[in-house]
Amino acid sequence: MDKLAEESDAEITLSPELDFMENKLNQVKNNLEKQKKAAHDAEQRKNDLVVYLAHDIKTPLTSVIGYLSLLDEAPDMPPEQKAKYVGITLEKAYRLEQLINEFFEITRFNLQTIVLNKEQINLLFMLQQMADEFYIQC
Repeated sequence: MDKLAEESDAEITLSPELDFMENKLNQVKNNLEKQKKAAHDAEQRKNDLVVYLAHDIKTPLTSVIGYLSLLDEAPDMPPEQKAKYVGITLEKAYRLEQLINEFFEITRFNLQTIVLNKEQINLLFMLQQMADEFYIQC
């Protein structure tokens, strides 16, 4: 058992009488190593994703801050130019909001364990409800 728990690449060897047990223990050890590597790889992918998202979020945020600073420092700016910069700032803010929503969606997807409980439903009633909800929008 100690050899199973230790972190080494060495195969577990037992006496010839326990050959069947040796094979099973080595399979268990190999499976544990594979699971450990998969967990490490998943953690690395998550860390990479966070770094990329942080960079992607920082880019529009820097633009928003830059344009707002420009607007703040130039109160006598012509209205056309001010409108142009406000429009660009708003566009960048919307992009930032979109990136943050994507980040939360990814996080929510990764953190939740979805358990589906199957049950019978009245399909006709459900379709009528959906039609009623869309009726106001049409």
